[in-house]
Amino acid sequence: MNIPGIPEFPRSIEIARTDHRFIEAVRADGLRVFFDLRDDKVSRFLNQLRISAPPLVLLRGVGIVRGAQISQNYAERYCPELAEDIRVGNDRFIEMHTTLLKG
Repeated sequence: MNIPGIPEFPRSIEIARTDHRFIEAVRADGLRVFFDLRDDKVSRFLNQLRISAPPLVLLRGVGIVRGAQISQNYAERYCPELAEDIRVGNDRFIEMHTTLLKG
């Protein structure tokens, strides 16, 4: 199974449904997660969180990252002079937290 950001899919995670955009699964702790099949930096980062982050960390992380994406899209549309600064900040956030996940 090829999920961006996940070199080896844990056997402890049960696949519930596969779609062309995501894989719905249930972790060993009972949390239902949706692995993104897009292969971009954000999807890889979130998929890494979805594998093993504690539920509170996962939910907060997804909320923060998706909120950052919304702010970037808003800036690109309505405040283009800030779009690059927001993109750079979002990229730094992902890079920093990806490094923390790797230990």
